[in-house]
Amino acid sequence: MYVPRDSLLTLVCPGIDWGGGNENIVQEIQQQADEEGQAYVLGEDAPIVREDQLPTPRTVLATFPRPNSSGYYAVKVYRIDGNGGNSDNDSNSATGTAPGG
Repeated sequence: MYVPRDSLLTLVCPGIDWGGGNENIVQEIQQQADEEGQAYVLGEDAPIVREDQLPTPRTVLATFPRPNSSGYYAVKVYRIDGNGGNSDNDSNSATGTAPGG
């Protein structure tokens, strides 16, 4: 992923529990979406934070392959809509969070 240095976009990669105990990350994503109107999340087909654990409503904006030694798995970009923030914010003012690493 590439973000220009002068971009207003902020990327956040929270500390991940590889064993799957990441409820705090899901709460952070929801809080960000609520405060800013939306949050953008990059996630992988990995059992760190499963898709069904992500806050709703959510929209899959893009899906692309990520090769690894055991074969293909998907990487997805989600937009998580908040429950009270300013939903008119554009993508430059949202925070991206990568729950899968």
